[in-house]
Amino acid sequence: MSHKLADGASYAEFLNAWAETARARGVPQARRPKFDAATLFPPRDVAPEIEFMPAAQSMLAPARLLFRVRQLETLRGAAYAREPHARPTRVEAVITLLWRCAMRAAVGEARKRRPEVAVPVNLRGRLRLTEDYFGNVFANVYASGGGGRVGAEEHEQGFLEGRLREAIRGLNGEAREELRTAVAVAEGVERYLFTSWCRFPFYETDFGWGGPAWVALPPYGMKNWFALMNARDGDGFEVWAFLTEAEMEGFAKDPELLAFTSSPNGIYSVRK
Repeated sequence: MSHKLADGASYAEFLNAWAETARARGVPQARRPKFDAATLFPPRDVAPEIEFMPAAQSMLAPARLLFRVRQLETLRGAAYAREPHARPTRVEAVITLLWRCAMRAAVGEARKRRPEVAVPVNLRGRLRLTEDYFGNVFANVYASGGGGRVGAEEHEQGFLEGRLREAIRGLNGEAREELRTAVAVAEGVERYLFTSWCRFPFYETDFGWGGPAWVALPPYGMKNWFALMNARDGDGFEVWAFLTEAEMEGFAKDPELLAFTSSPNGIYSVRK
């Protein structure tokens, strides 16, 4: 399903409704999507600007990471010890760790640019909509890692968690047009995109022969792209990371990242 039609939440809802209908042998089900999202976000005549970092598929080095629940709680606990009033969610903690390690792995011109993170946020809850609203009902929030030159402060987990938390929790459903505004990558900015499908019930999709053995996301020709999903066994998160080969070289060897992952043989490229 093209992202021009719908977001991850709609995709999951569609698959599960289709699976329910298949199990009922074509009998219409009560589960029906709502197609009213266009009344909230009317279609535009002008196509949005490209807002991420394109790259040739040959340049990308995809890798798969696994964060177990015990490791996630250790990561969150470290943040809580620094700021007891601001315990991050599991997703916030993982995004911040990955962002920080990716910044350390940046090479060439990317290392000179100001690091920025973009995170799509599901707006259904913020707009008091049910999850069966079909379409692209999300907004990207942006947080900056600091100045142009990567320094020690910008690599501190608490510093970046605060930036990300402020951006996500400051999002509300009042200015609907502004929420749908795409922001192009500015000159001198190195953007990292993180998308989380952790709450979407893809592993519950059952057409009558059981749930999927494994759910994964393909690369979209963008570098600095990270996708979070629930692990198949429910114990933690699986993350797909897409960086250039030169950056993946340092990223996959980052000692802090290795300390929080449980991937066989460490972090490995799927090309190997």
